[in-house]
Amino acid sequence: MEAEDFRRFLHQTRHWSRAKRDVGVLAMAAEGLRTYAKVDSGFFVYQQQWNGTDEPGKPVVYCAWGAFARAQSELEHLVGNLPITTSALQPMLEQWMSVARLRTLEMTYILRPYQLNLIGVWPITSREKMVGAMVVARRQPWPDSAANRIATAIVDACAAQISVALDLIRALNLAEEASQSDLLTGLLNRRGLEVQFQQTVKDATAKGQSVFFIIMDVDGLKEVNDGHGHPAGDALLRNVSSAIRKVTRHSDLACRYGGDEFVVVIQSTETSPGVVERLHRETEAMGCRVSLGVAQWGKDGRTLDECYRIADERLYREKRQRNCL
Repeated sequence: MEAEDFRRFLHQTRHWSRAKRDVGVLAMAAEGLRTYAKVDSGFFVYQQQWNGTDEPGKPVVYCAWGAFARAQSELEHLVGNLPITTSALQPMLEQWMSVARLRTLEMTYILRPYQLNLIGVWPITSREKMVGAMVVARRQPWPDSAANRIATAIVDACAAQISVALDLIRALNLAEEASQSDLLTGLLNRRGLEVQFQQTVKDATAKGQSVFFIIMDVDGLKEVNDGHGHPAGDALLRNVSSAIRKVTRHSDLACRYGGDEFVVVIQSTETSPGVVERLHRETEAMGCRVSLGVAQWGKDGRTLDECYRIADERLYREKRQRNCL
C-alpha cells in the first residue's frame, strides 16, 4: 500500500457531498475503503436524522461487505442491543484491535463466526453529535507497519469526510425544504407544489386512487386588511391553513399558492371528494369563509396548469353564485 492511495482516496471524497441521500455517502465510502485502504470487511451503523429534528432515529446497518456481507440479520440484532455511544464502543474506537486480544469476552464471542483478525470502530458525526459508526475489519494482519499507518490514515479521513458530507447534505435538504415552504402559514408554497405534484399523482396512480386538485379563495380578505390591518389578515390566513391541516393527510399536498389563494391536492378513492365539505366546515368554524373549485386529474386535465385552470373556473362560478364577487 502506497501513499498514492491516500491521495487518490481524498480526490474521490470530493464527490461524496453530491449524493442525493445520506445513505449514498455511505455506499461511496465503503467503495473507497475497499479500494484504497484495503479494508476487506466492514459495515456502517447509521441513525438517520433528516426528519426535521435533531433526535436520532433507530440505528440501521448499511453497506455490509466482505465477511459481513451475508450477516444482515445478525448485525441488525447486534446493533439493536448496542448503544451507539463512544463508551459502548470502547476499546475498539478509532484504532485497529486484534480480535483475539479484545478485552470484552462478549465482543470476542460475537465476532468469532466472522473469522476476523483485526477490527476497529470509527464514529460518524453530524453537527457535533455521534449519529453512527463505521466498523472496519480485516481477515489478515497488515503486511507491515507502513501499510497499517496508511490504512489508518485513510480510515480516519473517511470518517471525517463522511461527517462533512452528511452535514452538507443536511444543509442542502433544509435549504430545499425552506425554499418550498410559505413563511406565513408553514404550508407548501407554489414552488413546493410544482415540485411535489407529479410524485403525488404517481403515488396515487400506483394505488389505484384518484387525484383531486382543489383551489380555495378566502372571501373578504381585502376588507379585513383594509378595516383591521394586515396583521388581522395574516391571522385569517393562518386560521385557514390550520383548517386545511385538520382535514388533510400526510399523503396530501397543502399549499398557499399566493395572496389569499390556497391549493389542496388529495388522493382519494371517492368519486367526489368529501374533503370539500370538511374544508368548508372547518374554515367556517374558525371564522373564515372560502370559495372552492375542484378538478380531477386525468378527467379535467393531465397537467398541474390544466387542473388549475378548470378548478379556478369552477371557483369563480361558485363565487358568482354566492355573490362574493
